[in-house]
Amino acid sequence: MGSVFMSRIESIKNYSPKNLNFASKQSFTSSAISSETINKIAKEIAPGVETTINKSMPIISRISALLAKHDGELQNQVINMAFTTTLAPAFIAWNPISKQDEKTKKYTAARQPISAIIAILGGYPITTAINSYMNKMGSVGYHESIDLRMKPNSSYLKSLYKKHKGMMYGKQYNLKDFIEAKQTERTNLFTSLISEHPNNIKIDESTSAISVLKNGKHVELGRNISNLGTQAELDRYLQKHNLYNVKFSDFMRDEFKFEFFSDGGIKPHTINKKLGSVKTIDFLRQLGIVTKKDFSESDLHEFISRARQNAKAVDVIEHAHKSGALQPRGAAELAEEISKTATRVVQTVVGENVAKTEAHTLGQFFERFDYHGAKLQELMDSSMVTVLNEMKEYFQESGMKKFNANSTIQDFAKNIMHNRIAKTESYFKGFKLFAGIGFNLFTTAITCTALNWAYPRIIERFFPSLVKDDIPNDKSKTQQSEIKKGGNK
Repeated sequence: MGSVFMSRIESIKNYSPKNLNFASKQSFTSSAISSETINKIAKEIAPGVETTINKSMPIISRISALLAKHDGELQNQVINMAFTTTLAPAFIAWNPISKQDEKTKKYTAARQPISAIIAILGGYPITTAINSYMNKMGSVGYHESIDLRMKPNSSYLKSLYKKHKGMMYGKQYNLKDFIEAKQTERTNLFTSLISEHPNNIKIDESTSAISVLKNGKHVELGRNISNLGTQAELDRYLQKHNLYNVKFSDFMRDEFKFEFFSDGGIKPHTINKKLGSVKTIDFLRQLGIVTKKDFSESDLHEFISRARQNAKAVDVIEHAHKSGALQPRGAAELAEEISKTATRVVQTVVGENVAKTEAHTLGQFFERFDYHGAKLQELMDSSMVTVLNEMKEYFQESGMKKFNANSTIQDFAKNIMHNRIAKTESYFKGFKLFAGIGFNLFTTAITCTALNWAYPRIIERFFPSLVKDDIPNDKSKTQQSEIKKGGNK
């Protein structure tokens, strides 16, 4: 296996994108590396790399990584129990500062581990049930702000894995691959729901299978999606989220808090405030035209510079040519523009240092492409598909290599879905945090009540030597103690 593994690595090292051939004798039979081969190699490499990284990490880093991986209320309860059952009772029982007698201190110290055990025995199952319920709420789309149906929660999918015994579409999966496959399927499905024309999407209510029309026939995207089991539910989702139906003004309202009148007109103070505060790069990334990974602020300045050059050149050419012939000064104007263009290209390559230190605003961007007044309102009233196609044309005309001229609405929709998933997961995390606080009040009330009832009885049963006559373990002892006190007076 080791020789095969090294052979594959050597083949990849000698891969040449120019001729799609391999210099190594251990070359692949095909002219390109298949995705299956890459995935297979990655799976072989990953365990060894992970082991090496873990060995080289300091112990504190490994502990931090473990705590971050299992961050949550259950982890907090386990950590609290560990300290409550060890350090806390030790400090109480052998506290040199306390003036209490030894038996009293040990009696008080014994309360700590008992409290921790009751908290875990009572709190752990309650917290687990609450977390499971909240994970399900998000994964089935209980509320739009925490709708994780496009990428269900891993914990929720783990319960589905157990329910279906690792089977999906007649194929057996391990847990990790099952979660990854299900999340990928859902993301692809919802990407299609927002990018395909709504007239091409339908659902078979008898099987809950959602399909899209491709090359004259319907291709299934997925089935058994919560709250998308009927055509009416599907139509409602498409009306609200499909890019052919969603207006650009809705996008700007949701993503950048733009404000509009009831008739759709953009409010004047929004133009004055938002267009000057929203960054163009953030707008283009949220719109899905570019991604943070592939397009930087520097690339944006290059794009704007190219757009300015193209607009100026077009104006000069149109002015120099009339009715297919050069005007009297047409040749001179063209020569002058060529010279200016060359100068601007040099400036772009060297870098407009001052400009690049400042963030380009959305107002500047819209002004560059003449989106103001009535044209700006027309843009806001357009569908998302119309706006995406317009923006695509500007990037195509710029000729930038960092923009794929063959990008489609589906490509932009993938970026939009990626952004939506990230935002929703962030909202869901916040929801769990604050909802957990409320649920913990309920859990604490139960465990504290149980502790107050059980603590004196446990001490009396297992540690009778720590029980004092004046420590009330139950009503009868309290009464006896009070009688004894009264007799001594």
